[in-house]
Amino acid sequence: MKKLSTKLASLLLISALGTTTLPLSVLHAEPAIKQALTQDMEQAVQELAKLRVMTGYQDGSMKIHNVLTRAELAKMVVLAFGLQGKANQGATFTDVYSKAWHYKYAAEVAARDIMQTKDGRFEANGTLTDAELVQIVAKALNRDVKSVEKWAQPFYSERSNATRGEAAYLLNIARQASKAEVGQPVEEQVNQENQKGVKDMEKLNGDLLAAVKQGNQVLVVKILKDGANIDTTDERGRTSAMIAVHTNQLDLFKLLVKQGANIDIRENNKDNPLLFAGAEGKLDFVKAAIAAGADTTITNRFGGTALIPAADRGHVEVVRELLTNSDVKVNHVNNLGWTALLEAVILGDGGKHHQAIVNLLIEHGADVNLADNDGVTPLQHAKSRGYQEMIDALERAGGK
Repeated sequence: MKKLSTKLASLLLISALGTTTLPLSVLHAEPAIKQALTQDMEQAVQELAKLRVMTGYQDGSMKIHNVLTRAELAKMVVLAFGLQGKANQGATFTDVYSKAWHYKYAAEVAARDIMQTKDGRFEANGTLTDAELVQIVAKALNRDVKSVEKWAQPFYSERSNATRGEAAYLLNIARQASKAEVGQPVEEQVNQENQKGVKDMEKLNGDLLAAVKQGNQVLVVKILKDGANIDTTDERGRTSAMIAVHTNQLDLFKLLVKQGANIDIRENNKDNPLLFAGAEGKLDFVKAAIAAGADTTITNRFGGTALIPAADRGHVEVVRELLTNSDVKVNHVNNLGWTALLEAVILGDGGKHHQAIVNLLIEHGADVNLADNDGVTPLQHAKSRGYQEMIDALERAGGK
């Protein structure tokens, strides 16, 4: 548990020694102090995020109470104080791959003797205590530990694990103090360094998308190793994996999956690899997406899963694959109020392909009496269109 403020600790000590009962205002002091500290941490995080010193998780949250890792702190220290430079001398770690996102930051703090290594190991996912956090910031600023410890006093507890919020709080204070003492335009310097990094990343990402469009697998792998974001998107919101589907490059799609591509990301028109492949009848891509664990609950711009457009367009084998080898919901209803069965009847042509699809859907548990928004059932739609084979199948299944 983090140390209480000196004032609160003193009051509690007085109480323990037999003084009168503490007033309610004191009893409520600790929650108020914690709330104020949390607000200060959140403000510090916002400041550092503007400078791109600190970034959030995929869901956009900063998770200020999460335990801080050594890799995260190395990045924050280097960027907060503009320490890029010495890493060019090179660094050898036994546990950090040279293309890892944190390598250059680990190399920088190691070269400057700000963060220690042990037997060549940086231990990027290792945690730090508040005391270690203070010592590292003191080294980065070439200050005495006691002065930095004073900045950390609101949260400091020597042996407690440091959190992301605490690191942001301390670094933000240290950054402002350094600017005031040295008179350097720290924000300007940090911004320049980070903007350069952003431009370099934008170029890498652009090169990746171009290589995917060209089908150059060797170049794709090289650019990814250089640090490109595999899930970057083009002007249409297409990721590298989505482009591979659009351009019928199955081997490249599988390669990108192995490299960690997120195949659930939707482009601007709300399609993703599984949705697009299902609608277009690209069976091999559907199989590859299912094998890669694609989320079958994600819907297209009409609110439908991959099964629904595959059913209405007569893609028998795609429907069979989805029903047999994925967890797609057979009775999902889209924004039009239609299931895959309804669409197979309403938008189908009544021919052999759509007849086969109706039979497949029934075999896999389709509700033959689930009506549309107007209360019309699949059987009634089939009768109005004169689709006798469908009528027979639906009636055998209990359709009304």
